[in-house]
Amino acid sequence: MHTRGACQDPRAACATPPCQRDRSGDVVTLQTTAPISSICAAHRDVSIRNDRNPWPVRPFKSSDYRISPFELESVLIEHPLVAEAAVVPSPDPVRLSVPKAFVVLVPGATADRETAGSVLAFARERLAPYKRVRRLEFAELPKTVSGKIRRVELRGREADLHGGPEAPIRGELEFWEEDFKD
Repeated sequence: MHTRGACQDPRAACATPPCQRDRSGDVVTLQTTAPISSICAAHRDVSIRNDRNPWPVRPFKSSDYRISPFELESVLIEHPLVAEAAVVPSPDPVRLSVPKAFVVLVPGATADRETAGSVLAFARERLAPYKRVRRLEFAELPKTVSGKIRRVELRGREADLHGGPEAPIRGELEFWEEDFKD
């Protein structure tokens, strides 16, 4: 199988027959010289799905690095005070976006600066520098009726709060990595 990169317009790949869509919905052009000569993502969002991660999670870019939220969430929930976590991109003027974690604490834990510092330090020890969680907010996670986290709501909220030209608006229980420079 030969893949020659994603094209800008999925319809352009179908300009010359034979052309078909594969099971994922991607446009595939078949030629006699190779089994598959070009493939074009019909949708821009590629989901990561594997045996450890049965639900698709949308990767994002931060400083031109591709970051998997699932990997960061897996590290965060290893912390003894974290019950649940969701990571989404938060707009940043320098890095395009930075990883932001929405964290639900175990019963009895307090959502304060000390706990945020502990969670960020824990993640910092276990992740590569480019993958570090840069922002953290203690909040209840929006969920579907079946119990899956509605990341689209979290991404939209981040775009509303931090996406404008004015200074970013912080949530009451939101902490940034810069807050802990000692």
